[in-house]
Amino acid sequence: MFLKHTHRLQIQLQPSPTSTRSGMTSIQDHTQFFARIHVHGLTSEHIEKKPITLERYISFPPPVRSYSCPDLAVTDVDLSPRALDPVFDLTARVRFDVPKANDGDESKSNPGGFLGYGRSGLVFPLEVLSIFPSSDRRAADLLAQLPPLCIKVATPGYARCLAREAWFYEHLDTKGLTGVITPRCYGVFHAALGTSRYNPDFEVDIPGYRYYYVAKRPIWDHIQWHYTAPLWEERIDSKKKSLVLAPYFVDDHKGSYKSSPWRLFSQSPKITTLTVLVMDLLGEPMTVKEFEEEWDGDVQNMYDDLAPLFIMHRDARFPNLLRVPPHAQRQCETHMNDPPSAAFSGPRNEGL
Repeated sequence: MFLKHTHRLQIQLQPSPTSTRSGMTSIQDHTQFFARIHVHGLTSEHIEKKPITLERYISFPPPVRSYSCPDLAVTDVDLSPRALDPVFDLTARVRFDVPKANDGDESKSNPGGFLGYGRSGLVFPLEVLSIFPSSDRRAADLLAQLPPLCIKVATPGYARCLAREAWFYEHLDTKGLTGVITPRCYGVFHAALGTSRYNPDFEVDIPGYRYYYVAKRPIWDHIQWHYTAPLWEERIDSKKKSLVLAPYFVDDHKGSYKSSPWRLFSQSPKITTLTVLVMDLLGEPMTVKEFEEEWDGDVQNMYDDLAPLFIMHRDARFPNLLRVPPHAQRQCETHMNDPPSAAFSGPRNEGL
């Protein structure tokens, strides 16, 4: 089918303090592809590089901000995470051969050689090696059809942020916006290191990135005991030394937020974990010149698509606005009748 219009840009949804299908014949939902991932390149054991297995976890749903809707009833809202019934194991290798940006920004907490870097994580290309069980015909079909992937590795303290980001991708996918304004996300995966019987001596080992140096630093220097980043709806209770739900936020009628295993999840230098997202690999970030010349319409269209869902994305920086490869595009039903000047014309590409 000829696509009359598709956004040339997609946005990376990363929760910030100010914001809140596949060709497989039997598995239509890409979020159910992978039950676990075996990743080469991220960890070592006694200095020797060893692959690590990360299990699939449910995403972290948000509560609803009721400040502007005082009459909102929790019975009106269902924000429960997508139920999981994944099928395959993915084996992949993280690539660190991305050319380093020559911006003088390399530091103890910024290694360079990545696709993207921000407060909550680092993004690297992910090379798919195999899909198990290989005896399943669907595994071979999926391996042949799977687009280029990337992996987002949570920085210490920000595991819950990636779990929340995964929820937003799920939510937008139910509205038909995957491939229109966001890439496909295959889920959030998690593993404990040092305290797990499976990974007793494993350490995070990313070239040029001092993971444990970052992990020993609190989120804020003035709160020495706090190592878990709060989300938008949370505030710090100094007396309890914990995160609590801020005023004007309510849970849905299922109690999805309060019952989530991520709500009480905490991190410290003594408890090392590894949390990642697996997503479709997109293209280059937008530049100032491109925005001024022709892409401002697509940015506005993306906000138009988010508005009916009551999602506020307040981190629309150029590094979060990426070109869309042809394989990742879907028809934008809202803007499919826009004038030709708004159509895709190139070969490349938080809170409720």
